[in-house]
Amino acid sequence: MTGVRRLQGGETALLRELRLAALREAPDAFARTLVDALTQPETYWTDMERSVTDPARHVMFVAEDGPRPVGLVFGIRKSATDADLGGMWVDPRARGRGVGRALGQAVVDWARSEQFSRVLLWVTDGNLPAQTLYERLGFVATRRRDTLPSNPALATMEMRLHLGNGASAP
Repeated sequence: MTGVRRLQGGETALLRELRLAALREAPDAFARTLVDALTQPETYWTDMERSVTDPARHVMFVAEDGPRPVGLVFGIRKSATDADLGGMWVDPRARGRGVGRALGQAVVDWARSEQFSRVLLWVTDGNLPAQTLYERLGFVATRRRDTLPSNPALATMEMRLHLGNGASAP
């Protein structure tokens, strides 16, 4: 049975392990590269862990299949009204079992509880499984497009989910 929980303080090694696995397995899905992440000092990882375990800042959710971590996602405070869903990854061995949906829903639930008006995300064009997952969570594509910072040959598109928590700009 797969469960989803918030990353806790003191779990820097787990954060690093999952993030590096994601960058290694799906390099065209993220703004950063594996090489960049591997060259970061320990303080980078401890600072990141602190930023996602401080209740007043961001959040990271971990999916686990028993004791084995199988996925992660970040919820980022972007502005007073907007949160970002970012860095989602599910181990290929756990795909197709609802793990991505559970991780995405965890960020949506967090954003709703924090009174954000909407959740935004960027997805690589052509990543149909991810795009379909986000659509099933209620996200819709906007007209915003960009290039993937880690691979400028690839395009990305923004998707948005309105939460109904107050006013939000289009």
